[in-house]
Order: sequence, then structure tokens, then C-alpha cells
Amino acid sequence: MQQPESAQEANRPLEHSSVSPGELLMRRVPNQPIYFKKGRLQQGTFLPRKHPNDQDGLSLSRRHTPERPNFLTPEQFRANCTDDKMRKTAGVLVVPVDDIWAIVGRLVKPAPTEADLEKGLVEDPGHVIIPEINSKLDHNGPDSTDASRGKLREMAAALAYRFSDMKHFAILPG
Repeated sequence: MQQPESAQEANRPLEHSSVSPGELLMRRVPNQPIYFKKGRLQQGTFLPRKHPNDQDGLSLSRRHTPERPNFLTPEQFRANCTDDKMRKTAGVLVVPVDDIWAIVGRLVKPAPTEADLEKGLVEDPGHVIIPEINSKLDHNGPDSTDASRGKLREMAAALAYRFSDMKHFAILPG
């Protein structure tokens, strides 16, 4: 007999459990005008990047807390970047998942698979994605249409506006 979802969640490693209300998520913000300009967050921060990494969805990371000690701190998250320039100059935005859900729906899901976690293949165990914001729907991807690009830009603009207050930065770009 299958366990109820809540019991299944209780038995899963925290890194692979569903994102919970009240959790904080992080996103790196490059110090470039398309992402951050004149002290304001730009919609580019929440648009999928052209490279294949955003094909499955827009990447964020769950923030380290005492209850979730395996997740990264903002400083670790920035340092964990493979791009040298990003590692030195990117900002780290920290936002409540509840506010993201209000704009994109409850579409934030853990990205590491349980197998990846067991094998130690995950550099960021708190990695999550928003599947509805992906590069296949933008940048002339295979599923890209005028409507999909318009919807992505609407969501990105709403997210950028919602989190434009500087209080959401754990680390400022620069």
C-alpha cells in the first residue's frame, strides 16, 4: 500500500523533499545591465539563459537554515559558481518561495534526483527549478512561440518587480 504523500515526504532526504511554505530561495544576479541596472533588479534575472542549463527550468537554490543544514549559505552559493567573473561579482538574491508561488504557481521543484544525491554527484543539494520558465520556450527554442515568450517575459517582469527592493539581496552585485 502506498504511503500518503506527507509520510513519503517525511521519509525523504531533506534535499529531495518538496519545497515548503516559508522557505527561502536564492538566485545569482550577474553584475550586468540586463540583470541589475542602477540599483534595480531587471527582468533578465528571471528569464532562462540561452545555454542548455535552463532547458529544464529556471534554476534557484534553497537557502541553508538550521533545519536544512545541507543547503548552501548565500556566500557558499556564490562561491559555488563555475564562472570566475560570476563567482567574484554576482549578487545573491534571497526570496520567499511563497512570493514566487504567488506569481508562477506552485511550480518549484527539487532538481537533484535521489540517485544523484546518493552518489554524491550534486554540488548544490538545494538546487530547484521552475519548470515553466525554461529556454525551450524562449530564445527560438523548439517549443518557442510568441505567446510562450510573452508569458515568460510577463512572469520575469512580475518577479523582478516583486523582488526589486534591495532588502532581498544577501550579497549585492558588484
